[in-house]
Amino acid sequence: MNIDNKILVDFLVGELLPESEEAKAVSQWINESPDNIKFAEQVYFVLKGVEQLNTKNSVNAEEMYAKFEKIVRRQRGATSLKKIARNMQRVAAVLFIPLLLGLAYTLYPSDAKLQFIEVSSKPGMISTVDLPDGTKVHLNAGSTLKYPVAFNNDSRTVDLSGRAYFDVVKDAKRPFVVMARDDYSVEVLGTEFDMSAYIDDSIITTTLVEGSVKVILPNGDNAPFEKVLKPNQKASFDLKTNKMVIAYTNTEHESAWVDGKLIFQNLPIEETLKILSRHYNVDFKIMNERVKESRITGKFENEQLPQILEYLRIACDIEYKINKPILTQNSSIKINIIEIK
Repeated sequence: MNIDNKILVDFLVGELLPESEEAKAVSQWINESPDNIKFAEQVYFVLKGVEQLNTKNSVNAEEMYAKFEKIVRRQRGATSLKKIARNMQRVAAVLFIPLLLGLAYTLYPSDAKLQFIEVSSKPGMISTVDLPDGTKVHLNAGSTLKYPVAFNNDSRTVDLSGRAYFDVVKDAKRPFVVMARDDYSVEVLGTEFDMSAYIDDSIITTTLVEGSVKVILPNGDNAPFEKVLKPNQKASFDLKTNKMVIAYTNTEHESAWVDGKLIFQNLPIEETLKILSRHYNVDFKIMNERVKESRITGKFENEQLPQILEYLRIACDIEYKINKPILTQNSSIKINIIEIK
């Protein structure tokens, strides 16, 4: 079953009556396969960005969408839906980042002393951001990066919520600082490192790939604790216990997500599901406490979610049920995964 692009767009922006034949046809098409769900998600993200920017700015949203529609038609005629779903993530990221950047400029008055840009990578997407100094940042799904329009003469400071891989341009006169939750920060001059600081995680991690970074955090005496990492070291700071553990790790595994790969090494299934939730934009609910005892080891690249779930079923002796797609409060399409014995 094929779906008309115009009808799909009308459905995603809420212009179709739920009881109409067109709406029912779109719902049926979405439910046919995970590929259709993924494709609809990416179309939604792009349209939402266009809508927000058109509200705040004078950008011609209709012209931008026309270009997007042309891309979709061309891809539909040349390849399969599975390939489209895979490519649309890149298309959405390319379109969505400029939209967010343009929107950020409108959120701050032009006469403000310091203007900031806030870039968010939606669930199920990985985005790439070039900072004013040339530093490149890969932003993982469900992450937000805030940085000034122009860095000052003393330092280059950004705020991270979520996970990002930084390739920092060296500048001996201006250290690069990444701020995270509870005053946790990482200071570098020029290096590559991975940092994870999701709001719903109790542990902040920093993994050094090359160069040198200094992890800084407050202690009980209100004096900062500092630790310089060596390449291939990973610092894990537990916000609940206020303790930090530093150990050597496989940096290739730690940064595999940048290339769309998922690598798990004896990881508790709850942590595994949290990563899958962000990567595939789905919700998980564990119905059996026994499941939480499982640990996962595996490497996945370009696999669809059902393939990974089958692996988990065999490896952990669990059963799962994929519910029909539901609309969340912000009208984002999600799947609810229920784990049972």
